[in-house]
Amino acid sequence: MLKNSRAFTLIEVMIAMFILMVGMLALLNTAAVMTENNLINIIRDEAVRIGEQQMEDLRNTSLSPTAWTCTPTTKIFRGITTDFNVCTRITNLSSDGNTKQVDVAVGWNYKGTGTISPTTRKYQHSLSTVVRVGS
Repeated sequence: MLKNSRAFTLIEVMIAMFILMVGMLALLNTAAVMTENNLINIIRDEAVRIGEQQMEDLRNTSLSPTAWTCTPTTKIFRGITTDFNVCTRITNLSSDGNTKQVDVAVGWNYKGTGTISPTTRKYQHSLSTVVRVGS
C-alpha cells in the first residue's frame, strides 16, 4: 500500500456521506416544520376573519343577554377544509342594560387535537368588546 496516497479510503467516504445525510434530513425536517406552521397560521387567519365578521354581525343586531351559544361552521379556503366552532356570549354590564359585553370565541381542531367548546380548546381566537346601547 502507498503511504502518501492522496485518495480517500472507503471509510472516509462513508463517514462523509453519513454527515451529509444527517444534514439533509435536518433540512427536510425544517421544511416540514415550516410548512406545518404556515398551515396553522393560515387557519388562524381564517378564524380571525370569522370572529371579526361575527362580531360585526352582533353589533348590528339587538343585543339581548345570552349564555355561550355555539354554532359549528365548515370553511373551505385555499384548498383546506376546516371545521370551526363560533361561540358568542352577551352580558349586561350595567343595571340599566345599556352597557353590554360581547364575547366571540372561534375554536378549531388541527390534526384531531383539542375539543371544541367555548372555554377549552387547543386552538382558539377570542374577541371581546363593550357596547353602549341607547342613551
